[in-house]
Order: sequence, then structure tokens, then C-alpha cells
Amino acid sequence: MVGTNSATIIKLGASTSTSTDLIEAELSNVSARLSRLLNEQRRGKDVGTTPSNSRRSDSDDNYQPIETSADGTCDNKNSAAVALFRRAQELREKIELLDLNRGVATFVSDAIAKSGRERGDGCANNPTLLSNATETCTALGFLLLRHNQQYSDVFYGKSEGRHPYYTALVNWYDSLHECTREFAMNVFRKQLSQHAPEYPSNHRSSSIISEALSSSSSSPASFYYELNLASECLVELQVIYDVLNIERQKQERPSSFRLDIIDELCQPLAERLRFHFLDEQSGGIMSCAAASVPQSERVDCCISKLDRLPEWLFRYLREVVENHGVHSLVILEVQQLVNLVIDSIMVRALEGFAGRDDDAFGTERYEVQGEHNTTTASGDGSLKTDEVLQHLKCHKYNHVSTYFLREVARMARHAIRAKSFFRHPDVVGSECCDRTIVLRGIEQLFAFDSFIDERCKYDECDEYSAVYSPPRMVDTFLLTDESLFQWWLEEERDGMSSLLCECASSTLLSQYEESCVGGEGGAHVPAAGNNPDGCAYRQQRLYPQVSELFVSLLHAARCKIHIIAHEQYKQIYMANIIAPLCSEYLDFIHAEASWLRKRLLARSPSASSTAVSNVRVPRSVNLPSDALLTWITLEWASLITGTNLAAQALLLHQSISNGDHHHHHDLLERVGESMKNLCTSMVEEFTSAFVETILMERAKFASYVMRSPFLLSHHPLDLDSPGRRLKRDKDMSSRHVNFDLSPDLNDSIHAMLVVVKACNQLTLKLKTIIPSYQLSRNEPSNALYYGCRSIHDALKVAIGQKFLDIAIDPQGMIPEVRIGGAMQFQHDVMAFDCLFRDGGDGGDGGDGGDGGAVENIVPESNIVEPGPMERAVSASRLMSLDSSQIRAIRGALRALALPSSAAGSSIGRGMGCGLADEVAVSDERLNIDDFYSDERLMDEAVSMFEAKNFGSLSLDEALSILNRRY
Repeated sequence: MVGTNSATIIKLGASTSTSTDLIEAELSNVSARLSRLLNEQRRGKDVGTTPSNSRRSDSDDNYQPIETSADGTCDNKNSAAVALFRRAQELREKIELLDLNRGVATFVSDAIAKSGRERGDGCANNPTLLSNATETCTALGFLLLRHNQQYSDVFYGKSEGRHPYYTALVNWYDSLHECTREFAMNVFRKQLSQHAPEYPSNHRSSSIISEALSSSSSSPASFYYELNLASECLVELQVIYDVLNIERQKQERPSSFRLDIIDELCQPLAERLRFHFLDEQSGGIMSCAAASVPQSERVDCCISKLDRLPEWLFRYLREVVENHGVHSLVILEVQQLVNLVIDSIMVRALEGFAGRDDDAFGTERYEVQGEHNTTTASGDGSLKTDEVLQHLKCHKYNHVSTYFLREVARMARHAIRAKSFFRHPDVVGSECCDRTIVLRGIEQLFAFDSFIDERCKYDECDEYSAVYSPPRMVDTFLLTDESLFQWWLEEERDGMSSLLCECASSTLLSQYEESCVGGEGGAHVPAAGNNPDGCAYRQQRLYPQVSELFVSLLHAARCKIHIIAHEQYKQIYMANIIAPLCSEYLDFIHAEASWLRKRLLARSPSASSTAVSNVRVPRSVNLPSDALLTWITLEWASLITGTNLAAQALLLHQSISNGDHHHHHDLLERVGESMKNLCTSMVEEFTSAFVETILMERAKFASYVMRSPFLLSHHPLDLDSPGRRLKRDKDMSSRHVNFDLSPDLNDSIHAMLVVVKACNQLTLKLKTIIPSYQLSRNEPSNALYYGCRSIHDALKVAIGQKFLDIAIDPQGMIPEVRIGGAMQFQHDVMAFDCLFRDGGDGGDGGDGGDGGAVENIVPESNIVEPGPMERAVSASRLMSLDSSQIRAIRGALRALALPSSAAGSSIGRGMGCGLADEVAVSDERLNIDDFYSDERLMDEAVSMFEAKNFGSLSLDEALSILNRRY
């Protein structure tokens, strides 16, 4: 192979030199002459150059025009310099040819000597032959790379084209590379079938290849040496070939980029696909190793059926790529092998170029070209070659994984096209008897594309990753067929809608009346502990099943819209699938919330029952039963939690996809915000219905609010002694009075107790599911508390606001506050506050308590500012202080506002006992404007109230209570 072609090359170069010794002598002579001419040119450079009308040499790429004198004549020195410059260019071309021919002669001599040694040994084997052939091809490639830059300067651009000598060398290299590459492929295939005949059918075969490609198998003593050598040769041959093509300015189409080592690893997989799915048999591995294939690897005959083709095809490919370790083999071993071979080539290239004897002419040559040639490569061209190798290593050869996945996807695409699955009449035509066949096939397309995309994440993204990107099955078979795409959209929408409707009709009480709650007139609700059928089971739900199904459908739809590459089709899918799905879900939730509100407000024809022991006060017949109220509370919490989870599913996806922003992401975000608003509205709806209707109207809380002015301004007579004891003694004696809850609040606190216990019951259920260490962290599982926590917090705010309005009295209905009424009010407020803090353990003074109340464990929201309940508690504590404490606070505030006033002095003197002191204090009203006018006074007053633990009240609220307290 070497001898036949070398004879032609030597014949072409015979006109220039006949031996290596003559070449060396001629090079030395010409180099000396060139150096002398360049020195003379450098000395005459300032004088000028050739006349303007002189003809430029075609081969002079570095021509520099010569300035003429004023009278149009040229200096004789300038003419001599021009002649020297042209002579230098001619000598340069001769030197390049001589140097190239010397390299060819050395290369041929080495190749012939190596071939002679092989024949002389008589024991040449495949590894030795392959190694020598690869070294020969690589050496010729290095020779061409070494002279490629110079010949592009000298010969490119000529009308006659490349120099025939260099062209013949390139053609010789192409022929030699093709033969050596074919030899390396044959050795690789033979070794692969010998060591891993079952590849890629099991993980063991992939492990064998991984070991063979590792650096530990590169020793000739290794068992897998020949397979390792063939792999390295394939990579080395391709790298040199690619570098030479790039430097020869031979552009490849991106689709024609190949990686021979990956192609060879994919060949056994392609043969098995043809055998199993296309009913084809080739003369390769499957035919020669069919007997060695285990029975478990042979696919069942049913996969040949057309209706199961995509399912079984993609399943087989996923098993090969993922479970059989082929992808790991490519990522870990093949990529490492490619990097090692390229590094070795870079080192050899630098060493080879550094050995050139160009000191005699390299530097001077570029001095001649310096002003007109913008080439920045070094004299020997090694810098450019090194840059090309580095570029290929970091880009083209750094995407071995993506290239492998592209070939796998191409195999799948070819198999489906060969069977015409999506155009076959039995699948999509008039003869199709089951439309689910094509629907399953489309689902498999999305699943396979998702699998490939997930595997492609191992690779970095650049220009070559886009070139190597695997073809998408959805784009190929679904989006390109407009009629199939429109039909699939309709089926997808109808299928999701039917699933959601079926689930809603079987789980949402608003969709059927044969539920455990019964008809309009109320119903019997089984107590906890009954069979897991009906209401007792429904009470344990954390969220509705329809919400879980909606989140699952939404996730599936979101994955599909991510697989669709074209923005136009994304928007079509969004408008036809996701938007109707969200709208239908919101309709179901709204209907369920309306139905639950109706059940909550429905009046029972019989007296309500109570599940709370030790009841001393009869409950109102207008209140719902405890069991019904508990069940409705749990249903509301479940519905709110499910809707919140659906909203979080949408918004969480938006935060993840923030970098890939599209128009359909804005639509999904708006839908998620709408669901969040719906959750807030449902919480407000339940709170409004329960507080304003159940508590205010039916549990007599409204009567308590109406009686509150009389309660706070009333001074209990039983606290007065017959001898009109002093006020301080009255206050002290009143502290020992045991207060009971106001009668008007008995039903209200009982109904509130039932609701709070229902929230605690759901929280206990969650604590048995979620590990305790997750409860204190901000984890997604805490979203399951949303329903019970929202109801708990909203009721606390609503009741607290009712008590706060009584204490602050914005309508001016309570001009005076007496100590007895204030202490009774404080007891009532603290009873409800303990209910929310302790879950009702004795919250109503024993009235309605059962001794087995569940501890309140509902996680509280992270509220920075105190809520209405905390402010109501502070207001009740402030108004129930002793008269002496009230006088001290008012005196300090008066002294702070008017430190030099007479009133302030009288207060300072009026600290003794007696009725006169009480009258004097009561007449001194504090004005909030005195503090608003001076920011310093405002800060001092606020700091004083904070120090006394009344900081939750604003200053005007505290002064309003102090001014009304007598």
C-alpha cells in the first residue's frame, strides 16, 4: 500500500531533487542566498520600491509598491531591491518544495523500512499491522499539516490551483486513511464480537467494553489489548483527518459529522433493532452470534405486532441505554478515551513541529511579509494546528454522549418510519378499530423524547451540542401531520375532561346528592370510628382526590408542553388543553365551596346534638350539630388545601422555568395566581359564614356585642361594702371574685371549640404522616397544613376583631368603663384567646369542656405584627388595671405632655387616697394631639406602653381606653 503510492510521489518530486543529500545541500545554499538578499532589501527599504507601473508577480502575495520620485524616475537602488525581492519569493517557493520533498522522502524511507521489518519477522499479527498502519497514516497527516500553512500562502489563489505535488500527497493521504480506517473497523468489530457477543443486551457486556477501553488495557499484555488498540486507532485516524480537512478549508455539513468509535458501538444495537422490529437479518453480529444470544434477550414475538411497536421499541432502547450501562460506557470510558488520544496527538504535533530546521529562513521570511500579511501563525504553522486540535477537543469531541443519543433516536425514528406506524390504515386509517392504539403511540413519543432530554443534561450546551441534538419523535411524527395533531388535541382535551369529571362526580359532594350528608333538611353524620365508608372516611382526607388528579394531569400536560419545541404549537396546546383543564377544575372547586356553605348554613329541623361532655347550658337548636360542624370544617380545610396545592404546582413550575420565559408561562402564572386568590376567597367565605351567621345570629354573639356597652359601664353592686369602702379596697376585693363566662357567649365558644378541634384533628393526622423533623423547616410538605392553618388564623382574626371593636369603641357607644365590667370583659376575651392557644382546654371555664380536648398544634403563620386577638387581649388587660395603676399611667403621660402645668403638679400631689383623688384623675383627659405634635413625646409614650407590655396597642387606642376608664 505504501510502496505503490510512494513511487508516484517520488517520481513527481524527481525534477526537484534526486536524493536527500542533494536536498540538504541545496537547502543550505538557497537559505544563505535568501538571507543575504533579505539583508540587502532591509538596508534599502527606506529608499523605495518598484515603480508604480511595474507589473506585480502573481505569486507575490506580499507585494509592496515602490514610491517614485517627483520627476517620475526611480532610484537604481530601488530597482535592485525589487529584483532582489522577486528573487527571494522564487527561492522561497523552491525552499518549500525542497523541504516538503525532504519530508516525503524521509516518510517513505521510514515506511519502507518498517514494512521490511514486518516481512522479515514473519510473525506480524493484526495488532502490529494496525499499529504500524495507523502510525504511517498519522505521520503522513502530520507532514501535510506541517506544510499546509506554507502551501496555502504559496499556491492557494493561483489560477492553476494547488501545486500538483501537494495535491498528489493529499490524495495519497485520503486513500491511505480510508484503507487504514476500514482495517481498524474490522479489527474493532472482530474483537467486540469475541469479547462481548451479547452487547448491548446486558450490563455485563457493557462492563467488559468499559474495562477494555480503560487505560489499564492499553498494555500489550492486557487481555483486551487489541480492542483497546482498535479503539485508539479509530479515534486517532479521525482526529488527524478532521484537523487536516479544517486546515485545508474543506467545510463539512453539520449533519455529516461522524464519530467512528460511537458508530461502531451503535452498530450491534442497530442490527438487533432490525432483527427484532423490522424483521431483517444482516450478515453482521446477529447472524454470526445468534446462537450465543441468551433466550431472555430474545424479544417475544408479540412485539412484532404493529399496535405495540412504539411501546416495545422505546422500552427496549431505554433498557439498553439506561439499564444495560451503554450510556454510562459512553460517558465515562469513551469520552475519556477520546480526550486521552487528542492530548497525545497535541503533544506529538508540538514535538514534531518543534524539530523543524527552519531557523535559517523562518524569521526572515516573515520579516518580508510583515507589513502586508495579517497571518498570525508561527513560522512552522504549529500554533494553528494546536488551536484546531484544542477547538475540536473542547467542542466537537466533547459531545460524545449527545452524539450517541442522537444515533439512538435516529434508529428509533427509522424503525417507526419503516413500519409507517402513524400512517398505517390499521392505526390511523379507516380500518382502525381502536383509537387508543395511536393515542398510546403518541404518549410513547412524548415519553421517549423526555427520556432523551433528561439524558442530554449530562452534556454542555454550545454550537456542536445543537448540531448533535437528537431528533424529536414528537416533532417528526406528530407536529408535521396537521390532521393528526388536531385530532390528538381533541382526544387529549376530552380525555382529561372525562377523567376530571368522573373523579369529581365520585368524590365531590356537590356533584351528587346520595352522599353521607343527605338532602336539604340535614343528615345523619356517622361518628368517627365507624366503618371506613361514608363520612367517617371522608373526614380523614387531607385534600380532595380531584385536586390530586388535577395536579397529576397538569404535570403531564406541562411535561408535554416542554417537549414541544416550537412556540406556536406550545401556545396551541396551552389554549386547547391546559386552559380548559384549569377552568373546569376551578368550576368544580367553586361549586363544591358553594355547596359546603349551603350545608353549613342549613337549619336542622331537630335540636342539635353535642358531642362534648359536661354540658351545663343547653345549646341553641339553631346551631348545627357538633358532628356536622366538624365534618364541614374538615371538608372546607381539605378543599382549601387541595386548591392551594394546585396553585403551588403552577407557581413552582414558573419559578423553575424562569430562565426559559415564554408567553405560555405568563398564562400559567396568571392561572396559578387565580387559584391562590380562590383559596383566599374560600377562607374568607367560610369565616364570614361561620362568624356572621353561626356565631353572631344563632349563637347569640350579636347579643353580647349589643350588651357590651352596658357590661363595661356597669359597676357591680355586690362589690360595694355597706360602709362605702375606699376605691383601692374595692379594686383589691374585686380581684378575688370568680368570674364566669358571659351567658351570651356559651354557644359561641362551644361552636368555636368544635371548629378548632376539627383543625387540630387534621393536624394530628398530618403529624402521623410527616416526620417531626420536617415540621420546623420550610418544606413542601408543610403546604398540607394550609387549609387548617388558614381557617384557624382567619377565625382568630375575626373573633379578635369583634372584641377589639368593643374595647376600642370606635362608634363612641361606651363613654365610661368601670372596673367590674372591664374584668368581666377581660375574662371573656381570655377565654377565646385560650381556646386558640390551647385548643379549648378549659377555655370556657369548664362550660362545654370535655377534659379530653386536643392540644392546639396548628402551625401558626409567621406574622410579625400582632393580630386583632392579641390587641384585644392587651386592651382588656389595660382597662382592667387597678385605679392606682391607671392614675399612675395617666399622671406620667400628663407630666410627659405638659411637664410644667398645674394639672401635672396636682397629679404629683394627688397620690393619696380618697374620692377626691379619683374625681381629679377622671377629669384629666389626655389629648392625642399633644403627642402627635412632638415626635419625641410620641416615642417616649410608645416606649412606656411597650415597657408595660401594651405595645400591641397604638397610642391613640391606649389613650382612648385610659380616658374612658373610671
